[in-house]
Amino acid sequence: MENRVKLLESLIDKLPVMTIIVNSEARVLNFNGSFSNDFFTVDPDYKDQLIGSVLSCVNSLGNQDNCGGSSKCCDCILRSSLNEVKNTGNLVFRKQGPFTFSTKNGSATLFLQVSAAKLDGYDEDTYALFISDDTNFKKVEEKLSENQALLNLIFDYSSDWEVYRDQNRNLVYCSKAVEDIIGYTVDEYMSGRITFRDFIHPDDLEKAMTAIEGSDFIEGKKSYVFKYIHKSGKVVWVNLSARKVFDSEGKHIGFRLSTRDITENKLMSEKLLASEEKYRFAEQLALIGHFDYDIRNNKITWSEGMYRIFETTPSEISPNYETLMSYIHPEDREMIDTQFQISLLKREPTELSHRIVLKDGRIKHLKQSYRILFNEKGNSLLAFGTTKDITHQVEAEKKLIQLIATKDKFFSIISHDLKSPFSILLGMSQGLLENEDILDDSDKKEFIRSIYETSKKTYELLEDLLTWSRTQTGAISFVPERFSLSPVVSDVLQLLETNADVKGIKLINKVDPAMTVFGDIKMINTVIRNLVSNSVKYTPSGGSVTVEAEVKDGMAEISVTDTGIGMDEKVLNSLFRIEATSSRPGTNKEEGTGLGLLLCKEFVGRHSGKIWVESEVGKGSRRSEEHTSELQSRSDL
Repeated sequence: MENRVKLLESLIDKLPVMTIIVNSEARVLNFNGSFSNDFFTVDPDYKDQLIGSVLSCVNSLGNQDNCGGSSKCCDCILRSSLNEVKNTGNLVFRKQGPFTFSTKNGSATLFLQVSAAKLDGYDEDTYALFISDDTNFKKVEEKLSENQALLNLIFDYSSDWEVYRDQNRNLVYCSKAVEDIIGYTVDEYMSGRITFRDFIHPDDLEKAMTAIEGSDFIEGKKSYVFKYIHKSGKVVWVNLSARKVFDSEGKHIGFRLSTRDITENKLMSEKLLASEEKYRFAEQLALIGHFDYDIRNNKITWSEGMYRIFETTPSEISPNYETLMSYIHPEDREMIDTQFQISLLKREPTELSHRIVLKDGRIKHLKQSYRILFNEKGNSLLAFGTTKDITHQVEAEKKLIQLIATKDKFFSIISHDLKSPFSILLGMSQGLLENEDILDDSDKKEFIRSIYETSKKTYELLEDLLTWSRTQTGAISFVPERFSLSPVVSDVLQLLETNADVKGIKLINKVDPAMTVFGDIKMINTVIRNLVSNSVKYTPSGGSVTVEAEVKDGMAEISVTDTGIGMDEKVLNSLFRIEATSSRPGTNKEEGTGLGLLLCKEFVGRHSGKIWVESEVGKGSRRSEEHTSELQSRSDL
């Protein structure tokens, strides 16, 4: 037993904190000499005087009336800790409190942290007090207390879990976000009942311990992503970072650890990678870039996202204001420059949309948001902001407008163009029925002819309407094959010959009989028929309509030229646009719906071709369409 006590006292003497061993009457049996600071220094000459004395202020020997004169004293942190372990038998752990004592320079107060425990192996009840000087920490704590409102704003009301530890890594502060991130209370964490090992995921334990002990983490050079286990059992992904905290004099006083819940982002990222659709969404998110514009030095710094948007690389350009303006669409440059000048004057955040022209001529639509920083003299320093590629959004809006126009056109035709002919049919058939007895054969024949003509036009309208609606829903199949073009043209001209003869119009087929094309013969037939029909409709008596074709760079260009009334620029600009489609009456007052050219555009588009019209008022028109002649199609059309 004696050897055990000696071993214990030898170990105690080597502890880095001051350790005092006392008996049940608070008399000092032994203490080590490794603890010291500016005030609380154990003088070796005092050691013999201290041993056997009642525990009191160590530097107040000879003045025990002020402190420790009685074994029942419990006013100071030392004696209260001793009495607590004596009375309860429980370990006192890290009890904190002030300790005021006398020095040669007057009284001084330290803020001590005391742990107390009963020791086994002694002949009498013996206790050990382990004393740490937390005075510097107390000063830091008092400093933090002065800014408690700010701390509450920054930490307690932040979604990030903030932890503060002193320079010895002792836990000082824990924000309320701990309850949201891992489900435990602030008290559970601060009391030590819950430790890092309790909520770190087993898969990440080794990695986490290695990272936390590493210098990069402590110095704040890196942050790490770990999995935590919530109190409920769910897995939480977090980003953990640390940085050193220094006082106003540059002295290191502690560490701040920030934990951010990134579970939602992590799960989203995993889902994005799990499906092609989510991957495209991630690509869309990447169409955002940010920039900084050093106004005084005319230097722009782009993020990688900006280079992606402009489809260039840092090695190709050095961004500055002039370089940026060279990309801006010529029609938008004045607006961009004017808006920037307004921002300089108003000093307000700016948001605008504009276009850029890429090197290959393609146009992109961008949305830009930025603000300008000024110095104390009011001089502009820096403009910074973000740029988003909204090309897809603009195109979608255009498509939406077209779809709305398509719907409006559809209902317009149904409500007017179909209703009117049926009203005529009903009126004429009713007149024929009610007046059958008084009408002679010639009158009846005229009624029947009118009913037939109206029915025929109504059927043609309905057929065009149904064909057009099928193109909108993708119900028409595309079956390309190689065929001779001239016979198809002849069939169309023969079909329209009656209409042309009525107006004395000559139909001419100049297509080479040896010419073949590759396409859907039914669609090509419909396109040629609509183009020739339009030419007949707008050509006065005695005119002509000519169909020609030639091969250009692997594409078959089919043209229908007439000697008709022609079109002005306004009419030309409205062609092939559903929202602007209308039908002019023909030279013999022929009526139409305006759907014919829309069908032509749809069918030519299915052949990777294009369609256009050249015309002047009074000089006729040339309607042309271009599609594949060979088995392959041109990629630029």
